[in-house]
Amino acid sequence: CIRDRLYVIVILLLLVSQDASFGSDAFRRTMVPSVLWYKERYLKDVSLGSVLILTLLRSLTFNLNRLHDMFLLSNCCAVLMNLSHSVVDLHEYAAMRLASVTVSCLKKYVAMAIENEKSGGSGEEEGGTSVLDMYSEVSHTLLRLIKHALTQKTIDRNLHLVYALVYHQADFKKVF
Repeated sequence: CIRDRLYVIVILLLLVSQDASFGSDAFRRTMVPSVLWYKERYLKDVSLGSVLILTLLRSLTFNLNRLHDMFLLSNCCAVLMNLSHSVVDLHEYAAMRLASVTVSCLKKYVAMAIENEKSGGSGEEEGGTSVLDMYSEVSHTLLRLIKHALTQKTIDRNLHLVYALVYHQADFKKVF
């Protein structure tokens, strides 16, 4: 089952990402010459950290759209938060995906929150947790990841992320 495989991979990533040196090594030292299995775009000379960000973003969107599994979602968010303090030199495509997934999650969250408020708070329940709560957690995590990647010490090493945010500026303004 795909869910079981995702559980194993994400739990292993969670364990490994708790090591303080893993994040910095993944973004600064370990380069992947090409990522053949990533079908959306040909990636070459990309850091392991950028590949991890892309993979976790894909897992989050898959989970939000199909699985609605809170355990998987919170572990993916935990891995992203463990990596967030080490994000530097984010690949241009990873930066663009981070910005676009953040915008889409925020849009969906706002739309669902408005609908939930109009209906009197009867949100869909998925195993005791509403889908609204899931979008809230993902939106919060992605915004914190962006915040950590754009600190005063790291902003000059994450210019692709700055560009992606400027590119999606109109979408962010609509949401906020």
